Amino acid sequence: MRPVRNLICLGGALLMAGMLAVAHGEMGWLTPWDWMGGGGGDARLLLELRLPRALLGMLAGASLGVAGALMQGFFRNPVADPYVTGVSSGAAFGAVAVLVAGWPEWMVSLAAFAGAAMVAVLVSRLATRDGVTSPLVLLLGGMAMAGFLQAVTMGLLLRADPFGLRSVLIWLMGSLAYRGWDQVAMAAAGLLPGMVVALAASRVLDLLAAGEESAAALGVPVETVKRLVIGVACLLAATAVASCGIIAYAGLMAPHLARMLTGARHAVALPGAGLTGALLLTVSDLLSRHLIPGQELPVGVITGVIGALFLAGLLLKRKHLDL
Repeated sequence: MRPVRNLICLGGALLMAGMLAVAHGEMGWLTPWDWMGGGGGDARLLLELRLPRALLGMLAGASLGVAGALMQGFFRNPVADPYVTGVSSGAAFGAVAVLVAGWPEWMVSLAAFAGAAMVAVLVSRLATRDGVTSPLVLLLGGMAMAGFLQAVTMGLLLRADPFGLRSVLIWLMGSLAYRGWDQVAMAAAGLLPGMVVALAASRVLDLLAAGEESAAALGVPVETVKRLVIGVACLLAATAVASCGIIAYAGLMAPHLARMLTGARHAVALPGAGLTGALLLTVSDLLSRHLIPGQELPVGVITGVIGALFLAGLLLKRKHLDL
């Protein structure tokens, strides 16, 4: 009962944080009357800016949290995150290419998703030989692809319009500002099917966590499950990055915090990681808007600072980790 109770508490905390994110911003407070559409321009502010921003933070945070939990389980490594396959670098390359080329802004998210998907497919194919997927080759292939695309992306930035360079850098640092319903739809399109598939395979994931040999002895199709985990994690990470840029460390922190509250069983750890990731990104976005009066920071800066301190704490307590 304790894991379920903690999940309910996480859901309640997320609801409160989401309501605060919608109610307060740089234009002041919105009352419940404004929420119901009785405030004219305030209702438009709610529907076109604050509500999609709050929902996107929840959806993208949940996607990164679940993807991180899947990757940590796949690699059986507590410091793995959703970006180890290079999907963030692929998304950055696609987005920067479109921004530098001066193409319409609505193409940025699509190009970022295409870049992330391309890298995920290439790295997965590289790591699979004779029907067997090697986690080590997947990790090294992701690092190699990420390094290559980061170099190419930096080269593209040299060709960027100096007046548009700020918007490119903000995208690379991750931001929920000025996102609309198109980005919300993209994040939801990745999270909903990804979460359904992950939960449906939760018991099999528990068996796989005990070791591939043990799982195979119990009749688990190990290679099929491994490819499923990789595919779902890459889908979740790709849609999150494509919709709001690169959010550092969210996918690493959320699974750890969730397991403290729910335990390691995937049936509760996966939704726990999703709720924790959503709460983490929502609170970080609130901090990014109000930490410095009159100035908004990219939310990736906030999660980067928190995540670096969190990772340092994990390393200081590495006796509890398999490192």
